[in-house]
Amino acid sequence: LELRPGWPDAMNNLAKALALTGRGAEAVRVLEELRGRNPRYALAYASLGANYFNLGDPVGAERVLRQGLAIAPENAQLHFTLALVLKATGRIEEALRERERAVTLDPAMAAQPF
Repeated sequence: LELRPGWPDAMNNLAKALALTGRGAEAVRVLEELRGRNPRYALAYASLGANYFNLGDPVGAERVLRQGLAIAPENAQLHFTLALVLKATGRIEEALRERERAVTLDPAMAAQPF
């Protein structure tokens, strides 16, 4: 980030590191900044949705993931992350549809724990 401030992959990786070390709220701030700088960077929405969910905000997670899907409807990671949120909130049929869509877009998603 020092060499290329705002580089999307570096910011996303920083957010992952923050989340893995128990600093989820900081990760959300980094990802919100990333989304503001790069509103078409789909991975920011997937990471942000996962972080909101992990911080106990499934409504915020779903909102962000659906925003990402509006921008990148063919992004398998967004569909899969949304499937996990929907499953965890008891919306099993919707979750299965989203997982199926993710696997259709990227067959490797079938190997991901669900």
